[in-house]
Amino acid sequence: MSENHVDGTDMPEETAPDEALFGTAKLLKKRIRQCSQEEYISGREEVVYLWACVNSRGFCSHGHDAEQSAEPLTIDQWLNVVDEAATLGANWLVLTVGDPLHRCADVWTLSRWAQDVYGMTVGLHPKEGGLCPDDLEAVKQLDVENTRLLLREEWTDARKLAEEAGITVWTANPQPPGERPRCKGPTRLIFVNEKGVLYTCGIVEGNSNYHLGHVAEKSLKKVVTDPARPRRVEQELHVVSESCDGCPARMAVFFT
Repeated sequence: MSENHVDGTDMPEETAPDEALFGTAKLLKKRIRQCSQEEYISGREEVVYLWACVNSRGFCSHGHDAEQSAEPLTIDQWLNVVDEAATLGANWLVLTVGDPLHRCADVWTLSRWAQDVYGMTVGLHPKEGGLCPDDLEAVKQLDVENTRLLLREEWTDARKLAEEAGITVWTANPQPPGERPRCKGPTRLIFVNEKGVLYTCGIVEGNSNYHLGHVAEKSLKKVVTDPARPRRVEQELHVVSESCDGCPARMAVFFT
């Protein structure tokens, strides 16, 4: 005579208790994560940072997102993302730039909008590190007091040029690779790739376990306050790499 589950169904086979235990553990883990998210939401920890990546052709991916096939966002859609992020409390916009700064029209459109309309601080992270006089002249057309150039430590020539031009320089890679990032954490960060796909942070872009949705699906507020969506990165994945360069949640720890 077989024993029954609490719902009255028979145990299908002898391994069922182990499977049930495993299922219970999974549910417990999920509930712990939900409780953590609910604590974050109830604590009203505001979003502070918005991070995006651009090049001369428009928005480009910070990493690799082979899963998503949506078209890139238009500049108008990105302006809306800035608007939404600002209503959540974001006061930082960081743009990782794949081409020379002066060739990237989207950089200046978004930067001026963020600064003029919302008073945001803008961080520009030239991914390749090179700077020319035209780049620096373009940066100086922004609100320089609220603009930072995020450059790798070893880019000494570019750092010197920027500093001589009166532009504040912060180190884009303040930690060596392999360490655990010292950062404010992804709960205060919105990461949106060029196709409008949201991830917990840039370090896990393309990882379906950290896919938060798309900016066209629902408001950013609903995404970042949904306890079912992961807002923290597991420790084994949270390791410093070049993908962390320019991350605003990390810049804030070292330079503010």
